[in-house]
Amino acid sequence: DYHARAAAWLTALAAERGTEYLGLTGEHFERAGAPAKAIDYYTRAAESAAARDAREAAFDFVARALALAPPGDHATRWRLFAIREPLLALQEDRAKHFAELDLLEAEAEALNDDGRRAEALARRADAHSDGGEYQKAETLARCALPIAERAGATAIAVRLYGQLAKDVRRMGRFDEARPLAERGLTLARELGDRAVEAAAMRSLGSILSEQGDSLAGMELTRGALAIFRETGDRVREAETYNSLGDNYMRIGDYQTARELFRESLRLAR
Repeated sequence: DYHARAAAWLTALAAERGTEYLGLTGEHFERAGAPAKAIDYYTRAAESAAARDAREAAFDFVARALALAPPGDHATRWRLFAIREPLLALQEDRAKHFAELDLLEAEAEALNDDGRRAEALARRADAHSDGGEYQKAETLARCALPIAERAGATAIAVRLYGQLAKDVRRMGRFDEARPLAERGLTLARELGDRAVEAAAMRSLGSILSEQGDSLAGMELTRGALAIFRETGDRVREAETYNSLGDNYMRIGDYQTARELFRESLRLAR
């Protein structure tokens, strides 16, 4: 069969070309009547597209994988919704985004997985925080934190400490923010995950800068930026350039701030 042979050839080629042909490989597996392999390649293609901030491609690959995934394959469906949810968060349709969060929570319940329950709550808390609903976000994060810790989901716990630090800071409870962010960074470094550590560094760096310790704040934020570059996370790299721009604005270096904001804008386009 042509499509089976093409899929096999592309699978071998992936060892040399990385993620370039994941979607095409999935399409050939689908046409060859191998849905499980097609789902795998479409899902990996979606993850790759999302990491490059190629949103339309990511949406397309998620939709293709979901069309093939059995309703009872809750692990795959969770993975696909988890790829799509942060992309929907960047759009203006909040109802659609919250509907996606409902889907994530339903899959976590179907899997009876506390780690996923905590992650779904963390994502919902983040959505409320982005909408300026800081009290709701804090309540959800405090509910999720013991679930994450009980499940040993350290990366989610780090995210929740950062979320809490941001929310209490936005509500004017500045004295509570720093110890929460410091706890998150300590856990991140114990975990040894560079991407998680970078997010915690950025969170604490913002707090230190706002509290007047600009040099320490900028040092942490630059460290986070270096890790986001290293890991190829363009979305968070752009956000961190913006954070650095804010830091330079605070110390009156408007020229450097302008350059950082421009770089943030360039990456976001």
